[in-house]
Amino acid sequence: MMKRVLAALLAAVLAMSLAACVKTVEKNDTVTGGEATAAVDDQETNAETEAAPDESGEALSVTLEDIVNKNYIAELVYNAGTVALDYTLYNDDNSVYGTYNYEFYTLDNGYPAVQLVFTSDEVGTSETVCLAGDGFAAEYDNYIGYTKSLTVIPTIFYEAQVDAFWEMMYPDPYEQIVSADAQDDVTVVVTFSYDESYGQDYKRSMYYLDDSGRIVYKEVTRYLVTEGAIIDPETVYGMDQAPVMSVDAYSVRYGDERKLDLDTDKTLTEGDICEFTVHIVDGDYTETQTFNVVHDAFVGVIAADTIYELYADEAMTDVFDMSNLANDTAEAWAKSIGNIG
Repeated sequence: MMKRVLAALLAAVLAMSLAACVKTVEKNDTVTGGEATAAVDDQETNAETEAAPDESGEALSVTLEDIVNKNYIAELVYNAGTVALDYTLYNDDNSVYGTYNYEFYTLDNGYPAVQLVFTSDEVGTSETVCLAGDGFAAEYDNYIGYTKSLTVIPTIFYEAQVDAFWEMMYPDPYEQIVSADAQDDVTVVVTFSYDESYGQDYKRSMYYLDDSGRIVYKEVTRYLVTEGAIIDPETVYGMDQAPVMSVDAYSVRYGDERKLDLDTDKTLTEGDICEFTVHIVDGDYTETQTFNVVHDAFVGVIAADTIYELYADEAMTDVFDMSNLANDTAEAWAKSIGNIG
């Protein structure tokens, strides 16, 4: 089962390897993406489905839009100080595939930040630190024993990138509410989601909300669509004996003392290093970020839906040929562009 950490590694493999002290210029003529909160706005747009009426005909008091509006990670961190998210992935036999441990917090300079550890007996351990400061914003990833990567984030996209670490807590575009009930000190909202264009699985999500509407626990069960399956919110939750594909469980804590103290950024910026400079151009908007980064790290740029041209010189005359990138291994591709001696 390919999970987010593997996708992150693939993105690193498809990024540029920095193995010599050359300055690399990123140039773009048509940056799009808008405000830093664009990713969250998309979630809100997709989550306007109203709750279905209950048996008495009265509308339920919770909507998917409520869940989105009350769970923006930047606001949660601002109000709580820290937000810790523990995320467990289970295989279909109920064995643990891996665990994520997140900590969201605010830096002294006012920027939100996140630290993350992923642990799996099947694929190993990775660490991530996402930071911003005076003249830089970046995500540092260390897949221990395998590869390291630094991803440059234009500051206009930085808050959206931090929010992307939290995106699994938002409803997806296909969710609809089945029920919302008070249980002890929480409200339990059950949703159903099925993408007909994909058609291979459907899922049940359960949101546990505290009295302020914050998510304290979420559980997502994915079912495989089988022949004769009844794809209907009222009967879909295992009643047709559909096989369970996976169960993901998320536990959230607010205001805890921080426990993670990762030095992932130092791992990528201290030792055998060289200087890496990024120039970003969007009409009248320009930004330059400079990093010290180890030679064996992969370097990429987050740019919303923008495709950046990659150059090896500041005059922007030596363009990298990326046409065969998907067919090359990371090391072979890095050697092919002359960045590994």
